[in-house]
Amino acid sequence: MDGSFNSAYGLDSVVRLFGDDYLTVKWAQTFENGYKNAPLSLDPARFFVRWQRRNQKGLSGGLSYARVGNDYNPGMGFEMRHDYSRFVGGLLYGWFPGDASPIFNHQAFLNGFFCWRNADRSLEYIEIDPGWKIDTKSGFSAAIGPKFFIDNIPENFSLSEKVNVPKGLYRYWGLNATLATPGGKPLQAQSVFDAGSFYDGRRISLSVAPSWYVSSDLELSGFYEFDRVAFPVRSQGMAAHIARIKALYMLSTRFSASAFIQFNSAANAVIANVRLRYNPREGVDVYLVYNEGLNTRRYRESPALPFSSGRTVMLKCTYTFVL
Repeated sequence: MDGSFNSAYGLDSVVRLFGDDYLTVKWAQTFENGYKNAPLSLDPARFFVRWQRRNQKGLSGGLSYARVGNDYNPGMGFEMRHDYSRFVGGLLYGWFPGDASPIFNHQAFLNGFFCWRNADRSLEYIEIDPGWKIDTKSGFSAAIGPKFFIDNIPENFSLSEKVNVPKGLYRYWGLNATLATPGGKPLQAQSVFDAGSFYDGRRISLSVAPSWYVSSDLELSGFYEFDRVAFPVRSQGMAAHIARIKALYMLSTRFSASAFIQFNSAANAVIANVRLRYNPREGVDVYLVYNEGLNTRRYRESPALPFSSGRTVMLKCTYTFVL
């Protein structure tokens, strides 16, 4: 109404070069009031290119490069970082031990993630992940490996009301392990364990995500994560719990209902979501969505916070057509 606007478009492609080699190219650009909006400039654009060799036996891997300009601002979405360039590389060697082994395949891998700021070419983030992964013939999978980090923090930031991380250059490491039960079973679960140093302190994290396919119509899933962070030098620390419960019920091929509840002790909040979906025919969907936010520690501020932090009811319709 006041003349402000934000528009975005994007193009992407995946091309099979030869054999197991693929090339992915993506381009997006935004235009917004108050910016130069030069169509041939990289400032309001996001560019991504990746070469990848896809196979599980022998040597494979990939290389990718991405750049996000200073004026790139997707109004309908978000970017975790701003005005940066990123390089990602990975190598993987896989082999199959044979019929006599309970192991289906082994994979030794090495991944690297490098990110720097466009404005001054300074380092922002480095992560290096070597590791080893196995898949069993019974369907279990497991992976383990160390992680090495270099993080250049330009300004202080807070993890909670009483825990903060000062700006500076940090080098730290961790150990990551995952275990997943066979897929395709009525009961499935995946667990992740992380531990090691964290900036100038230390961290331990444990999560588990079970799923139960009660029937062809009903699916129940949950998630629980515990994080413990300590900074002995500053006598600071925190423990956080995140729990989620989700249910999906397919009343028919046209009508479904889902519910989602999440508790986050660090944010002192509970979030609830209920969604009804009606699909009268292919390409047409109608959604009725209800969202509710609750404050679990209302008296942490003065005056006391309201019981509800926000409530939304939405009706959404989508229609797909062919020109």
